[in-house]
Amino acid sequence: WELAPLTHEAIIHLKKNTSVEQSSDPVLIEAEKTIELSEQGDVKVTHRIANVSLSDLHCRFAIEWCANFLAPKSHDRYFEADGVKLAKPNLVVSSVVTGATRLRIVDEYLALAISLEAEGAEFWRTPIETISMSEGGFERVYQGSIIMLVWDLKLGPGEIYERVVNVKFESL
Repeated sequence: WELAPLTHEAIIHLKKNTSVEQSSDPVLIEAEKTIELSEQGDVKVTHRIANVSLSDLHCRFAIEWCANFLAPKSHDRYFEADGVKLAKPNLVVSSVVTGATRLRIVDEYLALAISLEAEGAEFWRTPIETISMSEGGFERVYQGSIIMLVWDLKLGPGEIYERVVNVKFESL
């Protein structure tokens, strides 16, 4: 099967003023997210956080993506980082990937992949599982995978933090 390209580019811009709770007073921030869809079907997501308070902000900033692939223990469905299959690549494994700029989920059976690319992020991955009652008792049922891109965020008053995540949907 083949991914159909968009007939035009689309851009969505979201903005919210909110606060982050720390041990001291809440730190006011302005958070913006811009989602750009290309004609080829690629997605560029830009996250911008501005510290609009008089206090320093120190926290972890995370973005969550979910993907549903089947056969999570199969040898032809796996994760790779920067083009190298992970040591424990199966979709049912939880791990943190550091030092990579691209995490990719590959499904060789369906001949497709999804890659997330970002500078300076840790990639946290974990399965989404439900518990089901079967003839053999309770069992875990894989529903999909969560991929979180995580950064340390340190902003002084008036400082701005910006990160870009590129998502590509690939036919193999």
